[in-house]
Parts: sequence; structure tokens; C-alpha cells
Amino acid sequence: SLRYIYYAIISTHIVLAGIVMPFVLYSAYRGLIGEYTAHKKLVRYTFPIWLYVAVTGVIVYLMISPIIFKTFSKAIVFTAYIETFIFY
Repeated sequence: SLRYIYYAIISTHIVLAGIVMPFVLYSAYRGLIGEYTAHKKLVRYTFPIWLYVAVTGVIVYLMISPIIFKTFSKAIVFTAYIETFIFY
């Protein structure tokens, strides 16, 4: 059922969003101060998790909005794809 898919997505989204935030801030700090080798090592693991959190955030938003989900169900993948370019 769609409910179980929603619960799986939202639970992993919440947990990973809490875990990845300090790493995102730390990797941004390393990049801004010019420590590029340390930045690259950290971003290698941080970026895929951050990308998952960004995409699932859009998916969860569309899933809790029934009008948007029913009307634009084909646009879910496209919206998640576009969001990654807006925030990166």
C-alpha cells in the first residue's frame, strides 16, 4: 500500500536529514576555507546522502498533498530531478 511506502520514505528521510546536516555544514566549511583534500574526502560520502534527503523531501511533500499528488503524479520524478539543481 502507498501508506507503507510513505512511512519508509519519511522515516529514512528524517533520520538521514538529522545525521547528514552536521556533515554538510562541516564539508561546506572545509571547502570555504580552502582545505580541498579534506573537503573532497568528506563530500564523497556526504553528497549522496544529502541528495537522497533532498529528493525524498520533495516526494514526501507531494505525497502529503493529495491534490498535487493526484494531479501531477507524473511530475514527481521531474520535480525531484529539478530540485537537486536548484539547491546545489
